[in-house]
Amino acid sequence: MEFIRPDGHHVDQKYNYYDSVCDSNKMTIAILDTGVDYDEDFLDRVTRFVRLWRKTKLSLRELNNILKCPKIGDSSLDDNFIIKFHKFETLRNSMKLSVDDMLLFFQDFDINDPKGRYQLLFSKKYISPE
Repeated sequence: MEFIRPDGHHVDQKYNYYDSVCDSNKMTIAILDTGVDYDEDFLDRVTRFVRLWRKTKLSLRELNNILKCPKIGDSSLDDNFIIKFHKFETLRNSMKLSVDDMLLFFQDFDINDPKGRYQLLFSKKYISPE
């Protein structure tokens, strides 16, 4: 999660895969790099990120991507982001688009990535009218 750890250290969420329901109350956050300290800024970002995530129906990856988008979050979870996020979600829901597809309107995307959104959307020889 780049928003939580912008310094490049990997943060992962873990939970018991044997549970039939993914219960966020059973999840723990683990820093996978040894010797990394929890600083106040890190804990503040984690708290705000998890609280917002629990209020939405988004995946962790989707919320992280919205926060990283320069025109929406610009890696800052503040009042300005909340306003832009609300507008983003209202528009996305009215257009019935996925987060990834909606983000294409707000940021550049890599046309050379063979598994990227551009290839997925535009590599077909024709577009169905449906």
